[in-house]
Amino acid sequence: MRLPNISEKKEIQKLKFKIPENWCWYRLSDVVFFQEGPGIRNWQFKSQGIKLLNVQNILANGNLFLENTNKFVSEDEFNEKYKHFLIEEGDLLFAASGGSWGKSVWFKNPGYGVMLNTSTVRLRFYSYKFEPNYLKYFLDSSFLKKQMELQLVGQQPNFGSTHLSRTYIPIPPFEEQRRIVAKVDQLMSLCDELEARLARSQRTARG
Repeated sequence: MRLPNISEKKEIQKLKFKIPENWCWYRLSDVVFFQEGPGIRNWQFKSQGIKLLNVQNILANGNLFLENTNKFVSEDEFNEKYKHFLIEEGDLLFAASGGSWGKSVWFKNPGYGVMLNTSTVRLRFYSYKFEPNYLKYFLDSSFLKKQMELQLVGQQPNFGSTHLSRTYIPIPPFEEQRRIVAKVDQLMSLCDELEARLARSQRTARG
């Protein structure tokens, strides 16, 4: 993997984010493969075929809900032009525009074909030396969003793979990545439990 050059180090310094000595900074594009969906036009939409992923399918709670949109391309057009955009089990998906921007979710095969669409991005670490959920938590972080917002032009958030390629990710050693992920998982589970208790208390209070 390529370490940052002098000009990139200056950019990193502007982020004002210090990391331990055994961590390394990398451009996201140096450690992650990402692919943005094609620009599918309205006239290409069909009532059946290969389903198009929409940013609205990527929910804030980390779930994927495909049933709230119904746009497809024909199987013939998919096979001719778009086979390389087919989403695979385990792909990490990222919403790059609108009210859903910055949300990410793991893809689980629903039993039918789904392909990337406008403003949706798939990401995969290049190396097995990375903990996949470390990438997801980085994508969900305010630190990434701060970097993206520095590139914002206009009022409507609208980002793509080019903007992601200009961001930097701090990478700790693999075992530390795993510890970080385990700790975040533990805290997220605790938050879920507290929310559930609060909901039960509110129901009880209402009688």
